Amino acid sequence: MKNLEYVSYIKNWTMILVVLYHCLCGYSNIWGEEYSWKLVPIWNNLAHILVYFHMPIFTLMSAYLYAYLEANQTYNNTSVFIEKKIKRIMVPYLIWGTIVCLIQQCDFYYLFFGISHLWYLLFLFEAFISFYLINKIPNKCKIIVFALLFVTCLLIYKKNNTPILCIGYYIRYMPYFIIGYYLYHIIRKIKSIKCIYAFSIAMVFLMLFIIEFLNNSNKFILAALSLIVIISILIILRQKEKILPFKRYILKLNKYTMGVYIIHHIIIQEINYSTIGRLYMEYYVLYPILLFILSFVFSLMLTYILQKWKIGRVLFGY
Repeated sequence: MKNLEYVSYIKNWTMILVVLYHCLCGYSNIWGEEYSWKLVPIWNNLAHILVYFHMPIFTLMSAYLYAYLEANQTYNNTSVFIEKKIKRIMVPYLIWGTIVCLIQQCDFYYLFFGISHLWYLLFLFEAFISFYLINKIPNKCKIIVFALLFVTCLLIYKKNNTPILCIGYYIRYMPYFIIGYYLYHIIRKIKSIKCIYAFSIAMVFLMLFIIEFLNNSNKFILAALSLIVIISILIILRQKEKILPFKRYILKLNKYTMGVYIIHHIIIQEINYSTIGRLYMEYYVLYPILLFILSFVFSLMLTYILQKWKIGRVLFGY
């Protein structure tokens, strides 16, 4: 999809942010006291800031790409669509979820809750299937259903954290999916927006986000501000698609994004709980940086090696 290189570019950079985020979680309170070695304010704040960007961007871009493929008549056959999503998402989830259960020595019923970082795959499958089925409703009714789903998710977000089948995550991230879908249809109708305007909006709302974050503002306000920043950056990168920084190298990650997402967290956990990890994690400035480099490089290498065999295509849904 040559004309959507900016989408792959954004998703690949977001993957790098996800790896960084997981490397910082041990120095924050995000995973709770049990998994927090030492609370380091700068890493704690950065990790909490990334929460408002990395998975929201992934979700927006997944829906954005879905809208593009739908507009190009790619998703006409229901059975083919579901089959592709099972192969692309659920097969890797079940295989790697089983591996994580074995490594962490936990019961396999955790697979129904979205085990570890793999919860996102389960959520994404549910989002694609539910969105596809709703899309089959006649147009006027469809918009009403999406609006009701959007509002319902916002209203019950704080009151519902149901872990089974990632319902809590579905409620949290489905509004981003809906926005991403309609964002594609809005942006494609706009011929051009001056980058200086989009850049100015991004900078203003980023500053507002930082101010509100430092003042411990409401999560909905922070989510709204970060969303405007994300959309502004999307518009800029779409306009400047031909001159994106490091474009050639970042786009080479396309084939490995799924593998890096699946493997990096396993590597981080294994390093953290190894003798060497426990010995050096006290060096809280250097350790997360080295952990980021090691986990990203090793997961990239393992994905590259595994994809050389047919089994690799099954493991990563290709």
